Amino acid sequence: MAQDGEAQAWEKLLQLRGERVAARASAEYRKDRGSYQLFSFGQELHIDMKTRSITSTTEPGLFLLEGLSGYSILGILHYLAEAKDILPTGTMVSPNQLPGGDIFQRGTHRLPLHVLADTFGGDMDGFLKRGKILGGERTEVGDTGLTLFPFPRVPVTVALWKKSEEFPAEAALLFDSTCPFHLATDVIWATAMMTVGMLAGEVP
Repeated sequence: MAQDGEAQAWEKLLQLRGERVAARASAEYRKDRGSYQLFSFGQELHIDMKTRSITSTTEPGLFLLEGLSGYSILGILHYLAEAKDILPTGTMVSPNQLPGGDIFQRGTHRLPLHVLADTFGGDMDGFLKRGKILGGERTEVGDTGLTLFPFPRVPVTVALWKKSEEFPAEAALLFDSTCPFHLATDVIWATAMMTVGMLAGEVP
């Protein structure tokens, strides 16, 4: 099914004008090569429409495309096909506040934010260092926070509270309020999973 969905996503993208796609998605289109250049988590990705392949030359980019392929490939294709020329508002909302956001409260769709809390709850510097590698920007949320860009028009903010003698470490993930204009709910979930995985450096 995933392969069928990927094939359909490629077909949909192929029907669109490259220049318009690039303008809406804040990407770059190379008409002579039939390819897009898109930045995800600070990594340069190349989407080749002729070979239907997505590549990167950086280690984090390869992990995104290979280790997290179950979330990233369809997410990238859907973002390119569906993104709107709408800028982020800077208003952050939790995933369950989004249309259809109840999906984030059910079974296997619950976000494994404990992975980030366990990994970085006692290592705030490590959290910020990892965020810098991924093109993140420090944000004043939680004890410390990062705003990352899985897609140019879809910022995601991760807040981290360090562990103490009284409380365990905690992490939260927030989307800009405009994300439903660019991504369907299931792709928003996949984007959240990509974010957790890229920060933790492992498949969540």
